[in-house]
Amino acid sequence: ATSLTRAGAELIANMAEVREVGLDEEVVLDAPVSVTAAESPTSVQTNLEKVGAPDAWAMGYRGENRTICIIADGVNAEHSALSSHWRGRVAPIEQSWMNAANPSTCGEQGTMMAGLICGDQTGVAPAAYWIGTKSLCGAARLSDIIAALEWAADPDGDAASFNDFPDAVCCAWSMNTACADAAPATVWDITDNVEALGPVVVFAVNSTK
Repeated sequence: ATSLTRAGAELIANMAEVREVGLDEEVVLDAPVSVTAAESPTSVQTNLEKVGAPDAWAMGYRGENRTICIIADGVNAEHSALSSHWRGRVAPIEQSWMNAANPSTCGEQGTMMAGLICGDQTGVAPAAYWIGTKSLCGAARLSDIIAALEWAADPDGDAASFNDFPDAVCCAWSMNTACADAAPATVWDITDNVEALGPVVVFAVNSTK
């Protein structure tokens, strides 16, 4: 991303080798759904049963040798239900957390997502590992999401290796309502390219929109 005057943007957009110039718009973290006490499941086990998790486990699908990537506001790697599932415990940190630092958070959404996916006693794939990014903090932009998707597609930075990327990339972001149509098509091209490598890109069920 860069800052341009309108004239500069038009000049670049008119170059034969440039497909389009888009706005690096703000993206927002999708908050979890709010429910009343009457609508809430009576227990975690009830919630897992509703999505058929026990049936999948009975068939041997518990997430062994699978990895999911969380693109949200970080993940708490010290959480008792998630600590042993962070791939950084068994693989290089730079392949397990974007920017090669230890996982950290600026909120709770990413931790909640990881718990629902692979947390002990709470996850639908309780044997899976997780990796992730802390991309949705402060004024996050599309360029931050693009960088996170590019990292998720090649965590070890070696285009010739194929055992480092996750099986699924789980997102919890959306465009600001006022800018929903401003995302350049290349954003979705990148999503398609990530999936072409193997991972499936999924979005958390929105909540507030």
